Amino acid sequence: PSSAKPLALRSNEFVQRLRIQLVQTMSSQKCAGPEVDLVGVRLASDGGADAYIVEVSGGTETHRPDKVRLHRGDVVRVGGLTTERGKRANGNLCIVGPFLPSEGRYEVMIEADEHPLRVRPRNLIP
Repeated sequence: PSSAKPLALRSNEFVQRLRIQLVQTMSSQKCAGPEVDLVGVRLASDGGADAYIVEVSGGTETHRPDKVRLHRGDVVRVGGLTTERGKRANGNLCIVGPFLPSEGRYEVMIEADEHPLRVRPRNLIP
């Protein structure tokens, strides 16, 4: 008989490694920066992302979620939403759709929901 206790892990304790695009601002225009690996997330008290942690040569850096572009098709969790529909979506997985620059939001498809949801970058948790 083993004295080891089983692991009690929850999905919100994991961060997947994703390839993401940094956003650079040049002369008040946003443009695509380098691609880097997202390796962590710092959560805000409301469950949204306060910062993404990315791997760079020589270590890691933190970037605000609105300074990063996830790729269409990435699978992430939703967090920090406050509307009635959003509260039901919090903690669920979603598929990232297009980024809508005019709104500063992503269109995402939540599992078990047939209508897309538009969320701010800070509401997507890798």
